[in-house]
Amino acid sequence: MLASVQSAAVVGVDAHPVLVEVDVARGLPAWSIVGLASNAVKEARERVSSALVNAGFEVPARRTTVNLSPDSHTIE
Repeated sequence: MLASVQSAAVVGVDAHPVLVEVDVARGLPAWSIVGLASNAVKEARERVSSALVNAGFEVPARRTTVNLSPDSHTIE
């Protein structure tokens, strides 16, 4: 795993903790976002890629998997 970070998903006025894990592996260049099922999450793939490029980061030409899962830890 390349990175892991705690974040939150906003539902109405409530914030629910989400654990974001990223893995970059060998293989054909591809983006996959798995975990929380939502149309917004599925559409986020292109927005995340564009945001990384516009922020000056180089997106590796590898297989990138982003896992979004409910976090068991409380965000403080």
